[in-house]
Amino acid sequence: MQKQHYFLDEAGDPVFYGKGRRVIIGEQGVSSHFILGMVRFGEDLNVIRARIMALQREVLTSPYFEGIASIEKKKAQSGYFFHATDDIPEIRKLFFDFIKTLECSLRRW
Repeated sequence: MQKQHYFLDEAGDPVFYGKGRRVIIGEQGVSSHFILGMVRFGEDLNVIRARIMALQREVLTSPYFEGIASIEKKKAQSGYFFHATDDIPEIRKLFFDFIKTLECSLRRW
């Protein structure tokens, strides 16, 4: 039997209604888009995970990222992990460049 893994993620907010079933689309602070994406990897997931962990350690030990509030907060709470919403642009770029090295395909809906 072959094992398959599916990785899904979303961006935006699929909420259409506010209190009292009032339509809130287009109001300030409401997402104008909702995206659902899926990635398929053509490489061993354990190898990819090890590379991600190594990249996280690189961020944590880099003097360039020392003292960045979002990183320090994660370290104090539950350990550092990548998350685009919280990460500074330099780290998002670092992870984007990492993704480009992977054998993977993406699909958006």
